[in-house]
Amino acid sequence: MGGFKNRDIKRNEPKNPTTLADLTAENMEVFCWCNRCNHNAEVATSSLISRLGPLFPVPELGSLMRCSACNTRDIATRPAWQAMEVERSPVMIDPKMTLMCHPPTDNPAKGHGQVTLDKIGL
Repeated sequence: MGGFKNRDIKRNEPKNPTTLADLTAENMEVFCWCNRCNHNAEVATSSLISRLGPLFPVPELGSLMRCSACNTRDIATRPAWQAMEVERSPVMIDPKMTLMCHPPTDNPAKGHGQVTLDKIGL
């Protein structure tokens, strides 16, 4: 990331960000959005907690993910809040789409995990 973006993130990021434990307590998942191609999905919080721990901040998850549609690492993450009831047009989605999750590891030779999406939301 460029210096300008890093400074902007530090200045604007929340002081007490939502953690994965907070989402579990509210029975919520993580909403992921690709800033390049607009692909988006919801990832189960339980699979992320098993890899990263319950105190991992939700806004920092995006830096560990890669879009399965365009392969970029420019992912934004937030809690998957319930949307208002709005009528939407039908969309065809491949249910086997995945997001690559790169959990922090001391040994890079271990490779990268893959998080299979339980639900895909638009």
